[in-house]
Amino acid sequence: MCGSTEQDNTWEDEWVTFYKERRLRPVLKRCQRNNPSDSEL
Repeated sequence: MCGSTEQDNTWEDEWVTFYKERRLRPVLKRCQRNNPSDSEL
């Protein structure tokens, strides 16, 4: 965990994949869930 953000440390063969899937994607999903897009935009 980093602060209140859980972090999955599942092994990936490449660091780029690890960073994308285990660090960036969860944060993006949380942002999208907490701030849904406005249908009027």
